[in-house]
Amino acid sequence: MLTRENIKQAIDAIAKRAPEIAYTMNTMLGKGRIDVPSAQEARDEKSPYFFFGNKKVWVNKVQLFISGTPPIEQALLIHYGEIAEKSNLLHREPTATPGKHALKTDTAGLSLMLNYEIDLASEQLEQQISAMLQKENKASESPLVNLLKQRLKRLEEIKNCCTDQNDFNTSEDDPRILFQGVISDYTRAFFVGFPFSRESLYQAARLNLEFFHIRFLLNCLISGTDSFIFACIAKKKLQGLVFLETIRKLFYKGIEVKYIATRRRSGSQSDPYLVKGAGSFIMAGVWM
Repeated sequence: MLTRENIKQAIDAIAKRAPEIAYTMNTMLGKGRIDVPSAQEARDEKSPYFFFGNKKVWVNKVQLFISGTPPIEQALLIHYGEIAEKSNLLHREPTATPGKHALKTDTAGLSLMLNYEIDLASEQLEQQISAMLQKENKASESPLVNLLKQRLKRLEEIKNCCTDQNDFNTSEDDPRILFQGVISDYTRAFFVGFPFSRESLYQAARLNLEFFHIRFLLNCLISGTDSFIFACIAKKKLQGLVFLETIRKLFYKGIEVKYIATRRRSGSQSDPYLVKGAGSFIMAGVWM
């Protein structure tokens, strides 16, 4: 279960980059607008959660166990962004129906969180580049520094571009496809390298898959291991992700699956984009 100390640690982490947002969150925490459930309530649920206003905010327990506060930070930022945008829209259009701006509100929360995470990743890259330049006067001409600058540019492009559904408008002759087949009820599925873009990261954030929170994905991008992340796409939606790692042992070198997760049904809600067999399809793609 989550504790108030866990929430406070996440808010303190946010304060290093977004002090104004963290100040508001600390005020909400002090007034009980952000809170954790009682021990009895927490025992009745399978996944940890906290309250943001009147809303239950679920935190992926696998992400929480492996990564610590980043999943909590991201959940806080998403819901803060949603509430801030809702307040802004109500101020501009007080007579609008609640559902009119639902999509804008949802996107605003994801956008705030993603921009925060991209800024954090960019800062890490800039620190690496600065350290290398200080270490060696000619480091600016080295291939490694140029590579880091290319990754930094990639992050800036993701931050500044609009969402693009073309990442998921795959056809059978798309050169990005590494493997394809039919799963579920004759649904065409595609195995591709994870297409790092704003839209793909939005979809990954919405799915909230085990292991694959946004900071993990961006860390892969800035560390150069992004080529080891592959995705299953079906119905023009992300269905699952797999992360591979290189294993080197005495007389052995190979690639093994480190993390794999697929889209799951959330509670009693039906998901029109959910397909069966995504996990098996991903493993077939890895094998191929």
